Amino acid sequence: MVAMGPQEIQVGILKRLRGTPIIRHDEAFAMRYRSEPPYEIVSNRDFSEEALMRIRRFAKYWDLVANSGRFRDTLPRVWEGVAGPFEGFMAFSDWLGERLGRMHSIPLAELAECLFRYLDEVRGLEDVESTLLGDWYRDGARRERLPFMRERALVGEVDSGKGSVGGAGKRQRRHAVG
Repeated sequence: MVAMGPQEIQVGILKRLRGTPIIRHDEAFAMRYRSEPPYEIVSNRDFSEEALMRIRRFAKYWDLVANSGRFRDTLPRVWEGVAGPFEGFMAFSDWLGERLGRMHSIPLAELAECLFRYLDEVRGLEDVESTLLGDWYRDGARRERLPFMRERALVGEVDSGKGSVGGAGKRQRRHAVG
């Protein structure tokens, strides 16, 4: 799916909605659900609670990093040199979950720092700083500097990306190549 270049890829855990026929498979597949809506699957015969929590964490971080469009050029670096986008992002998701210990209330600057640290220190990739700074300053909305970086004189050189997708919404403009 990543190769097709969609603006967003929605990742999530199956939910049991009242009145849907999935309930007829509950016993055969040992389905366990959360007790409150939206009744997400907690575990089943093939996926432990830990495995589904790992996928849930992947989905949340994917939304924050990939679907937000804020890290358009940095995102492919996450799977650079590994088997593929899923494996690369899962490794990042595991690392991020261990480092942060949470999936919510992550300030954008903290997320950017984690992405930088993972790519630069853990993966040892080259030129991570300029790629991330290009993403950080692209839409012109962020003026704050990233204190964890050794920022070079890139701020004035980064394309603002204005007008790249006509009348598209703010989130869609972040995905535009231009």
